[in-house]
Amino acid sequence: MGKLVRIFFFLLFLILSGMAQEPFQIHGHLTQAYGRSQNYQFVGLPTTGTTDYRNLALQFSYHASDGSRLVLQFSHQRIGQSFLMEYEEDVELDWGFFEYRFAENYALKFGRLQLPMGFYNELRDVGIVLPFYSVPYTFYLKGSFVSETLDGAALITTLQLPNFWEWRTTLFGGGWTWLESMGIPNFQGELEHVVVEASFNEGGGIHSILTSPEGNLKVGLGGFVGQIKNSPTFGLVYRTSFGTFWTWNASLEWEAGPLIFTGEMFSGIYEEVSQHEDLFYLQAGYRFNPRWSLYGQYGAIKGYDLNIPRIFRTPGGPESMNLDIHQTTGISLNYRFSDPLVVKVESHWIKGYITEKATVNFFKDDPLLNQYFLISIATAF
Repeated sequence: MGKLVRIFFFLLFLILSGMAQEPFQIHGHLTQAYGRSQNYQFVGLPTTGTTDYRNLALQFSYHASDGSRLVLQFSHQRIGQSFLMEYEEDVELDWGFFEYRFAENYALKFGRLQLPMGFYNELRDVGIVLPFYSVPYTFYLKGSFVSETLDGAALITTLQLPNFWEWRTTLFGGGWTWLESMGIPNFQGELEHVVVEASFNEGGGIHSILTSPEGNLKVGLGGFVGQIKNSPTFGLVYRTSFGTFWTWNASLEWEAGPLIFTGEMFSGIYEEVSQHEDLFYLQAGYRFNPRWSLYGQYGAIKGYDLNIPRIFRTPGGPESMNLDIHQTTGISLNYRFSDPLVVKVESHWIKGYITEKATVNFFKDDPLLNQYFLISIATAF
């Protein structure tokens, strides 16, 4: 059944790409990769390697004469041997929203829309505009309190400031669900995953981006708050599976000739228990010419005031701890054959406690070390 769905998806792509005309538009993108981890499986990449690693999407839109539009995007994603593949459909609705432009600089969105956060949340799977296979893990976490989309509404304002600066602000409200797993060690010392659907409800926030006249400088700032419910990992540590979660995020991107620098930070706190987490990445790139470019990246996830379960506490010892949960360093070489076709070769070195197969107790064990490699090709139309 899965193969038939994919064949239908590609046939639809071929037929409609030749039929699309204004006011109807069709866009799509595909990224296919081979990847392998060195010491243990991470983000679906096994130590034996896999080619079952891709992102594919088709977007259909109708643009009215007043600037309003209706958008539907369907996606197909494979994440190697990730246990979450058992719960993913071959084709899923990624976005589906109506945007009503009621004035030149003001618009309303309703439906399943992109969560306004950072610079690349809307483009997290569009490989031809990303220097690595995907957006940085240490900011754009897959699922949980950081999502690609939300079910709700947004008010968008775009203002032209003096000296041709642009200020875009989005007010939004809604929520999302995600599949969250809890790893339980088996007798072989590997993790068995119990998967539960958790949710982020009653959410709301704001996000602004300030762009320079030349477009070479962007500054972003935003945040949101909501109720996390039915989270098994949250409940494992704090014996409660719900709570209020506050966040803020900041972004900066600057281009200077062939150089480009990007940095983004996300900070959140669980109100009921005062647990605080910081996520960030720094990225630098150099474009040698229109075809060749090289990028480096460092990112980290840090936890503060993490509650230590009684079974792991020492007599008279602390009840909470700070922890470097995850650290990653990566490098990526890009070769652009043409505007819609890019090949990337990248390697990542990681240190931390996020794992899919190996067992590790971050209350008492040392962090694990790993490396993974990806080679990918990305295209779009």
